[in-house]
Amino acid sequence: MRRGLRWTGAAMALTMGAFMFTACGSDDSSDSAAAAGLTGTPVKIGMAVPLTGDTADTAKASVGVAKAWASWVNEQGGLGGHPVEILSADSKASGQVMLAAMKRFVEDENVSAVMIADTSAEGAVGEYLAGKNVPVVGAQGFDTTLWSKLPNFYSLTTTFPTTLAGQVAVAAELGAKKFGVIVCAEVPACREAEKVFQPLVEKQSLEYTGLATVASADANFTAACLSQIQQGADFISINVKPAIAVRVMADCRQQGYKGYFGRNSSGFSQASDETVADTRSGVNLNAFPWWADAPAAKNFRDIMAKYDDDVDYRDSGSTATWTALELFRKALGAPAGDVTRQSVTDAYSKISDETLDGLLPMPITFTAGQAAAKVPCFWLASYSAGADNPELLPVKTAGNGASGDLASTCLTA
Repeated sequence: MRRGLRWTGAAMALTMGAFMFTACGSDDSSDSAAAAGLTGTPVKIGMAVPLTGDTADTAKASVGVAKAWASWVNEQGGLGGHPVEILSADSKASGQVMLAAMKRFVEDENVSAVMIADTSAEGAVGEYLAGKNVPVVGAQGFDTTLWSKLPNFYSLTTTFPTTLAGQVAVAAELGAKKFGVIVCAEVPACREAEKVFQPLVEKQSLEYTGLATVASADANFTAACLSQIQQGADFISINVKPAIAVRVMADCRQQGYKGYFGRNSSGFSQASDETVADTRSGVNLNAFPWWADAPAAKNFRDIMAKYDDDVDYRDSGSTATWTALELFRKALGAPAGDVTRQSVTDAYSKISDETLDGLLPMPITFTAGQAAAKVPCFWLASYSAGADNPELLPVKTAGNGASGDLASTCLTA
């Protein structure tokens, strides 16, 4: 697992298919700016996520987190007197819709940065945003032609292919012996997961029990579950949309499966997984654990409770959004003049060894004109349905230098 592997474009498509994300389109954070009496030129951040479809609930949560953050910042005086406004657009998991949303953001000269969290559509906007020199400051993505490839895409969360390697890492930590995979049947590229997982599994001295496919239109997933159960799998990595994943988990449990389910990055939502009784999951998170006791995580929860207690933020899409915005605030500080795309780019080029007190999975440094480094770090946890929170697994050496429960784990090449 610690040696270099060749990651195919098809395998990357699997990850994108498994972790789709969504958003809708207007702004209400300007109300908080007016209430605070801020008169500086607004700092607008455009945010494209999929607010319709199978991932709508987690997408809406990320928008809610962003707007709660803006209300909190504005109540404190904004960014040097400049109010912050969050503009959201529903990308509908469509490249064409995502591109149209980005064009609307770019046409507004007061939009100084954008955020993306729609892995099925993000590839459609890379060339356009790079040509316009628009800083993409988060929230999360997996397309290797964008993140840690283009200088204007600032990688903050676990990058591909570590997202998949993290599944094998958590399986090993939980003592699993036999590792199986369930993927989508609709996209031929999903089957390429075998080329990614099998070598990783074997490097961890685990037994690979094969790959099974499921389609969202299937009446049930009994066949896929039984194929893994009959091979003796005690860890099944589920790489499908979250709404389908919980159905697969329920069917496998009905067939008598008692091992762990593998839940990966933004594919894990505690709100969804807690509905499937008597299940256990091994989770690798690409953004900080929302339940951590560390002050930086507690501050996040306190602010959410104050500014929007209705948001269910128990997924890494929400914490990735918070981290991205907190880094934006840290980078900009109290700007002397108007905030522009160039001033954001200049500010980010000065970020060096930043961890945001453990909210970032590793120390982050950006260099002007260069692509961001890959992020091979994450948080490992186990979750039993019905528990108040997941439980973090022990960390030998913190990848982000944090002590306590924000300490991350990193894989080395």
